[in-house]
Amino acid sequence: MKIKFPFFLFLFVVNSILLSAQITTYTNFKFNEDSFDVFIVKIDTASLKRFNIIENKELFKNSEFTSSISKGTSLFSINASINDSGCNPIGYCVRNFKETSAVNLKNGNGNFYLKPNGALLIMEKSAVICEASKIKNYNSIRLGIQSGPMLILNGVINSNFNASSTNKNIRSGVGFFTNDKKESFLIFSTSVNPISFYTFSLFFNKKFNCANALCLESVNCSMNLPYLNSSSSKAANVICNYIVYHIN
Repeated sequence: MKIKFPFFLFLFVVNSILLSAQITTYTNFKFNEDSFDVFIVKIDTASLKRFNIIENKELFKNSEFTSSISKGTSLFSINASINDSGCNPIGYCVRNFKETSAVNLKNGNGNFYLKPNGALLIMEKSAVICEASKIKNYNSIRLGIQSGPMLILNGVINSNFNASSTNKNIRSGVGFFTNDKKESFLIFSTSVNPISFYTFSLFFNKKFNCANALCLESVNCSMNLPYLNSSSSKAANVICNYIVYHIN
């Protein structure tokens, strides 16, 4: 399925010259009646090296922390995990090949425990979004973060979601898709307005044909887009962990 981006929308679109158009950024991307901020990365060995997971150990506000880690460079960042009251990931977390938090397959309350739960894994030559119970099938994981729930698993929207659900929040997530040229991409997105899990899943499924997609966070979402003043950048939020992509 060829992905087509609408030309009639009043969007700001940025292709990074430095990375030979490895990234594409949209703000207020329209899908049905909702809007989304979007960051798309073409996956290859070079682009994967630009990802990192960074802790906000001093619990700085979002604007302060992203300013401190950018240090004059351009970067993308988004929530990396669902955390406990101590700002620690409640599921699997790997930084620079070192596991700092184990896989959590327990039952419980809250979005993290909605099944199936999933993870984003970044290796040196590939990236995957998989069900949490499948993490054990992958080796040499450089970066990994478990969150939940899975929005799409193997091309199918999570059957626990209801199209008529009134449970609506600002949500952030990540999806994986492949184009007609067999090129692979990660797409990160945050909704501008409150939406249901089903609507968020539909966005990844219908607009980008994602085979797998994972919800990263709800309510306390923040996505900082390079070059653009993103409406989903919540300056006063405290984000415990960030997925970061360094543009230069």
